[in-house]
Amino acid sequence: MYMSSRILRTTPAHMADAVGMVSWIVEKLNADHGAMLRASINVGTEPSTIAVAGGWEDLDQYQNARFSMAADAEIQSAFRLSENLFDNARTEDHLMKIHVPAGETVKPVTVVNTATMMLTRVAEAVAFGVEVSTTTTKISGVQSGFATALTGPRADVLWWNTVDSLADAAEVGDKLEADPGYLDLFARSDGLYQESSLEQSLWVAVE
Repeated sequence: MYMSSRILRTTPAHMADAVGMVSWIVEKLNADHGAMLRASINVGTEPSTIAVAGGWEDLDQYQNARFSMAADAEIQSAFRLSENLFDNARTEDHLMKIHVPAGETVKPVTVVNTATMMLTRVAEAVAFGVEVSTTTTKISGVQSGFATALTGPRADVLWWNTVDSLADAAEVGDKLEADPGYLDLFARSDGLYQESSLEQSLWVAVE
């Protein structure tokens, strides 16, 4: 499986209109073009940032959806009308390969952790990433997914899980940080990932 995401940046003054436009586009893409996307708002890291992300069974499905979207006059018109809402120079697209899925039930809050592998130890870092996903799932009881980049910086990796609320996200973090087996993962990861590259972000789904 694969996962795509588009990061859109707007301003506080345009946030409400931007969310409304993105929600409409996502709903139409899911209904008319076989996509499985959802929009989320960043919390606590980059204000006025929206992510549109979803999973794909294979790259053919992703490519066909992109071609279908490009041929949809209504969606293309919406893109043109929304140009003043977004900082298009800072829009980012990412495509990733899923090694471990995060489960079928998608909850409102997504917790994302990213890191950058050492290029000389990619195979080991990917295998360890899968182990991290498996271990954190066992400790927390919340399914953790793991993916590696296909586009952009190829050494990037991503772990993610979904929970019902920000409070639940904090509770999962506390449970992990209190477990010796989880803390041992950091010691064992030495040399596999670039130092200080681990970052966490929180995303709340747009209803």
